[in-house]
Formats: sequence, structure tokens, C-alpha cells
Amino acid sequence: MRMPLSGGASQQVLEASWISNHQCARAPATECIYSVVGEGELTFFRFDPFKGRGSQFFQIKDDLPQLYNWSLSPDEATLAIARGKWSDEEPRIHLVSPNGSEDKWLVIKGWPGLASLDWAADSKSLWAASVGEEGNALLNIDLQGHARPVWRPQKMIVGWAIPSRDGRYSALHVGSTSANAWMVERPQGLRRVARSRVGEPQLASLVHSFSSKTPNVERTGSGGGYRSC
Repeated sequence: MRMPLSGGASQQVLEASWISNHQCARAPATECIYSVVGEGELTFFRFDPFKGRGSQFFQIKDDLPQLYNWSLSPDEATLAIARGKWSDEEPRIHLVSPNGSEDKWLVIKGWPGLASLDWAADSKSLWAASVGEEGNALLNIDLQGHARPVWRPQKMIVGWAIPSRDGRYSALHVGSTSANAWMVERPQGLRRVARSRVGEPQLASLVHSFSSKTPNVERTGSGGGYRSC
């Protein structure tokens, strides 16, 4: 679906059984791509935001095609694809040209897996979140496969990082857990009981300037939000 920024009715652009992702490059580039999960395959198509579906240009055969993350570079030159965190192998990023240039593979050494993938604003590196149960790291990966940890959140999990157009800031998705308890007053004559909710996810979005290497994150309010300074 698409909708004008000024508002108005939404309009259907295309339709498929399982569209797993869709992205467009940044103007003046015009490339738009979407992926469809099928039985044992992940297929990539071009599309026009006004005319709908275009041609197929790439396909991956895999028993678990839904595990793949991908991102189109802002300059439309490269599609970066990585299998999700359930792979036992060293994480790899497949760089594919929508225009038919030679493919390239990046092997990311020293990290157990990649949970997300997004291009930097200048199309010269990638932002990725590493795999982690108790904690993880936000990585910046150059086009030779060298990964540099930029942020290791404490008692939180960073999910993804999407940069601003000028590359000075990035919006981060961060998750944490908390345990809350309420005392509930029963009607007269009945005992008071306690009700608890443990492990409730608390999600937040951070906007962080990468002029410093490590953001200072502060909790704001009682709803589990966080603020970076």
C-alpha cells in the first residue's frame, strides 16, 4: 500500500501471498525491490510505486527462506542479504547487484550471527545487530567484512539501526524486560491477592548521534521508554 504524506486514501501497489520486505532507494535513484517467501525459496522482484509489480531478478533456495534479512543500498547499486541468527555457520553477507554485476560475499568473523541488516546513509558500510540472549552489539561493517562494535547496550537488546539521510543520526530499536506487580483489592470478605506480570517486553526507539562512540541511554517515564543523550 502507499499513501501521500499529505494524507488521503491508501492505494494498493502490489499483492502476494507473503511479502517479507520492501524497500526503495533514495532519490534521485529510482530502484524499488520487494521479496516474497515461498515454499523453499525467497524471490526478489522490482516494483514501481505507481504501476506495481515488475520483473524477478534474484532467487534464493532455502528450506527456511523466512530467516533472511536484506537491505537495498541508498544509491540502488547493491542488495545486501544475510541469513538470520539460526545459522550454525559464521555469518555471511551476500552482496548482489540488481543490475547484474558480479556478486560478493562478506564473512563476518568473531560474531555468532546477525539479527538485522541496514545500509549506512553513504552506501559504504552496513549497520547490523549481532545475536545475543542477554545482550548484543550494534556493529558497523565495511565492504570488506570488517565488523566494528559501536554500542553494547547493558541489560537491553538492540534490534536494528536505520540512519538519517545525512548519516549523522540513527534510529535504534531497543528491547528490554521488566517485572511488574499489582495489589488487587477483592470485594469485602474475600482475601487480597497479588497479580504479577513477569518478563513483559518493553520496546523503545532511540535516536542517537554517532559523533560519540557510545550513547548514554536514560530511562524516561514509566512506560519503558529510553532516551539517548
